[in-house]
Amino acid sequence: MGAITNDFSFSYAESGGPDKRTPPIAAFSVVGGASRSINADSSNISIGSEFEQARQFKNIILFMPGSAGAGDMKAALDLTRFAANKTRFFFFFSVTQQYESKLINFLSISDTAVVTKPPAMIYGDLLMVQFNLPDARITHIDSERNSTSF
Repeated sequence: MGAITNDFSFSYAESGGPDKRTPPIAAFSVVGGASRSINADSSNISIGSEFEQARQFKNIILFMPGSAGAGDMKAALDLTRFAANKTRFFFFFSVTQQYESKLINFLSISDTAVVTKPPAMIYGDLLMVQFNLPDARITHIDSERNSTSF
């Protein structure tokens, strides 16, 4: 029997600039929500509930592992600069859930965000970045391709 797989993807863009995509995200959490981190390899979770908490508490923390090719370094430098300059930028985080290679859910949360603290390395090679999401928008597309935004 197959398992549910999750793909966590984060992209961002400065005003008028091109979209930049980071290496895959390993986990995310919400300050003020349930005291837990949602890992990409978790299979029994409600991403919609976690996104609703991110919207309610106006924040999300993303955990980005190191990667080959320096993509993570470029993102780390951009996000550190955003924190230092209090730069507002377009934030887009999505989760694609599949079961046996078939889409079951696609959820995204987007906003004009600010990095609230300088990114920090934790556990050796995991970059932790906390974002303020003042007016987050959530989109959900299910396996029947029905779309809901709120």
